[in-house]
This record gives sequence, C-alpha cells and structure tokens, in this order.
Amino acid sequence: MKTIQVLRSEELVGRLFEINSKPLLVCNVIKENNNFNINDYSRQRERPACDWIKTREIMKVTTEKNEKVAKMIFASIYPHYLNRLIKNGRTKEELNQVIGWLTGFDQDTLQAFIEDKVTFRTFFQKANIHPNAHMIKGVVCGYRIEDEFELYKQCRRMEKLIDELAKGRKMEKILRKEKK
Repeated sequence: MKTIQVLRSEELVGRLFEINSKPLLVCNVIKENNNFNINDYSRQRERPACDWIKTREIMKVTTEKNEKVAKMIFASIYPHYLNRLIKNGRTKEELNQVIGWLTGFDQDTLQAFIEDKVTFRTFFQKANIHPNAHMIKGVVCGYRIEDEFELYKQCRRMEKLIDELAKGRKMEKILRKEKK
C-alpha cells in the first residue's frame, strides 16, 4: 500500500482507491468546509474522505521474479488453473481452448508438456503466440501485463485469459479479434 496526501479535490477524481480494504472508484468529489466527500457511484453513496488515503500501487517485475517464474513447472500450475475454472462452472476443454488460442498448442501437445514437466520458459519458447495477444492488457495480481520481460508478459497474458474465463466472460470476447 502507498499513502498519498490529498491537496486538491481534482487529484481524486477518476482514481481507484482502497478504503477499509474495499476498492473505491472516485467519480466526484465535493469539498465542503475543508472536508472532502467522495461520491462513489459503484455503491451509490457519498462517503467522507480523509486527508490521507491509501492507494493500490502497481508492482514492478524484477529480474529475480522473472527468473523465478521462468523456472516454475507448467504442470504444477495447470491443476490450479483447472480447479479454479471448474469451481466457476467452466470445463477443461475451455481452459485448453484459451491456452491453445494464446500458444498455438493442441490438446496432445499440452498433455505432453504436463507429462514432461516443462518449465514456463520452455513452454513459451516453443509457443507460437497468437498475433492478437497484444490486445490483452490490464493488471493481474497487481502486475501490469505490458511488462518489459517477455516471458513474464506471456504468463500474465495467459492468467488474464483464464481470469476472464473464470469470471464468466464469453469465449468470443476472451479470444480477441482485430476490429475491422
């Protein structure tokens, strides 16, 4: 967490804050008698804001973190992806479809990688990344997908697709297509 001092109400509008461990998107700020009131339209209420507000800080990937991920075994993570999706009413076939779209791997190739216990480095070196993968943007677990480390970027892209699948997003939206 990072703490910022609020000097002007304009600094608050359009920012995502965390107040009492709950996310808050600031839509409007009203200053009355030197007190800030934040209008949070996602909850349809007004709440007072203190002069110091904790914000979420986007984390940076280090070389050490990138290497740690590169050495992780794909087969050790795959069951976690699958369990998460099954809990949310999705199937193994949908998981494999999403991974296949990103990497170009078919079911047999994925199974071979799992049995051979390949690392994420090997997994993504052998992958034929989809040309529309650049359209996957955002933040996963506090890390921005558009990172400088290519391997880490590919891992986060795959996690973003799996997150969207778990959240019930339609497959047509998950598998990005260029707009014409």
